[in-house]
Amino acid sequence: MRVAFYNQMFGTSGRSLTEFLHVHLLHGLQKYHLIENIADVSKTIKTVKESNSDIIGISEIVGIKQRESIIKQLTDIGYKYFHTGIGHGLGNKYGGHVESIVASKEQSECFYSPIFFTPNRSGFGGGIIGIFLPLKNLYIMQVHMPLARIYRRTHSSFKKQLKTVMNKIEDMIEKDPKIKMIMMGDFNMDFKHLCKIDKRFNRYFTKISAMGATCTFVPFIKHFYQKDIDHVLGYNQSSIDKGFIEGESDHRLVWVDVEG
Repeated sequence: MRVAFYNQMFGTSGRSLTEFLHVHLLHGLQKYHLIENIADVSKTIKTVKESNSDIIGISEIVGIKQRESIIKQLTDIGYKYFHTGIGHGLGNKYGGHVESIVASKEQSECFYSPIFFTPNRSGFGGGIIGIFLPLKNLYIMQVHMPLARIYRRTHSSFKKQLKTVMNKIEDMIEKDPKIKMIMMGDFNMDFKHLCKIDKRFNRYFTKISAMGATCTFVPFIKHFYQKDIDHVLGYNQSSIDKGFIEGESDHRLVWVDVEG
């Protein structure tokens, strides 16, 4: 079974320096209708289709309209079950939230969907969602964490969301140490530092996705910031194969093959 995660950068092109800067400026100014005008989620679907994944997580979705478009196109390529995580608000003018989804080709159900009350500003997280696959007896937790750097206004929200999710995971593992779980997403932090911030990462999880930079691949900027911040982690799970796919986003799609 192949599990994959992709931060789609709102369905815009992160491989163009001009568009990357333009989109992030619009995001900061909350001009989401202008982002919507230049977004093309068919590029996201093309990358997902190339991944040939059974489970796909997608983050940085601009509200309900874009989510519905992505779900429709994912349905056309074989996905049947969809689950949504709600991130920070998109402001009063546009409405809605930045969102994440997990889509599955086989039966799945939601078991966890926390909502954090954060400012309607960029950087405060893109949604968290947990699903269960009964035929595989597998739990999947997907996150898109706030920006983590300590001098940023988002740091306290990062710590709160991380602690909340890890408390949930710890409770599940303590109740049943034999459960199988995958945790994946955009953590906005490398795995080594995650383990330093919360030692439960090192206790429970192994990084089963490929080692290597996942963000950013924007011309020029990549020479100053290129880090491994998108992970697939396993508890009682290991990888058979793993890799990356280059799409249009400033992030790579991360995929892992697991047994089952």
